[in-house]
Amino acid sequence: MGIASQMRLDRYVLRSLRIETRSLSGRQVAEGEAQLNISFTPEVRRRKDEPRFWISLRVDVLWPDEAKAPFDAISIALDGFFSFAKDTGEDTIKKYVPVLCLANLYGIARGIVSQATGVCEGGPFVLPLVDMNAVVRGWAAESSKAASPKKADKPRVSRRPRIRPHEN
Repeated sequence: MGIASQMRLDRYVLRSLRIETRSLSGRQVAEGEAQLNISFTPEVRRRKDEPRFWISLRVDVLWPDEAKAPFDAISIALDGFFSFAKDTGEDTIKKYVPVLCLANLYGIARGIVSQATGVCEGGPFVLPLVDMNAVVRGWAAESSKAASPKKADKPRVSRRPRIRPHEN
């Protein structure tokens, strides 16, 4: 049995990184619990003629108690470009997209944030591990709620990830 993945991460792009620090001058810093908010673009772009995908991930971390944390906020946004062999079946692709794509991007985000905060007064900070399946399920549930019309005469808006053709 081979361990090679059928999915490839062709490249990733850091779209933004924001770190807001607090002055620690003489204060004792305690480990504080972060309120971790993960959000990602609710659209998966797919190339028309090939099984290639463009997936976005944005991670926002906020600390509720400013006396205990060295940071006000950390935010990172990444785009990942994933591909499969042309003969890969749709059922196989659905096993990877979007959960495994997002898990890979989140691992990259953890490394970038840890490295960048390592030079900050209160750093380094490592993003906590998360259950990406639960994140996707929670996002899908929120999207379904948002998609339900409140009145019969309002148009229905869907925020579920859609696979759309992409020319690049």
